[in-house]
Amino acid sequence: MNKRQEQIVEIVERENSLSFSALKACFPDIADITLRRDLATLHAEKRIIRVHGGVKSIKFRAGTDGEIAYRSAVHLDAKIAIARKAADFIRPNATVYVDSGSTCLELCRAFPDVPSLVFTSGLNCAVELCKRKHVKIYHLGGMIAKESMAVTGASALLSLADLHFNIAFVSALGCSADGAFSIGAAGASALKNDVIRRADLSCMLLDSSKFGVQETFSFCRVGQISHLITDTGAAPETVSALEKLGGHIILADQK
Repeated sequence: MNKRQEQIVEIVERENSLSFSALKACFPDIADITLRRDLATLHAEKRIIRVHGGVKSIKFRAGTDGEIAYRSAVHLDAKIAIARKAADFIRPNATVYVDSGSTCLELCRAFPDVPSLVFTSGLNCAVELCKRKHVKIYHLGGMIAKESMAVTGASALLSLADLHFNIAFVSALGCSADGAFSIGAAGASALKNDVIRRADLSCMLLDSSKFGVQETFSFCRVGQISHLITDTGAAPETVSALEKLGGHIILADQK
């Protein structure tokens, strides 16, 4: 393994999951074909995992949504900016759904202390919201996935029966070029899809590193949600392409 390949492994382990374009930005002087050859070599040596549109750390296990500690630490400034922009949508006396995930956790940290009824699948999100005096919190039932601190499975889906949300905030691990949002766990995919169906307004919270990444399970497309809130690091051509697919994109400035 040469020095550049060592650097690639270090970056992927630090970031946990990257699109090819995000990784390429770290090596602007290296040709695409050379970088792809490096990735093929490292994948064969089991130092990284190649996926459609990008790479993952070998620590990232298939069939899960990743270790929450890793995801909470990466792209933090972007996630905070997205969360603050999302919090502007919250109105008093609303019924709100907050998904699990590191960006949704940042939303809970920015959540205004106004009278509201909040349902969440994220255990850490529920704990954070308990700090609010005027927010009533319901946590969905089901099995807790230790990697993501989220409930999943049939019981979680049953918890949604007869519920309706004024607004739902959901997250994903990837957004493909054709506007499909995806994650790594089947149970969570079904849950997110049902939540979006039950909401008057749906907001996808997604930092720009997720563009160009395709995970195993797709659950909705950009034209099926009300707003996609991302950070200003998103490439203009990516934003334009998603808008042409029916997406309403909101950019959160990192200050």
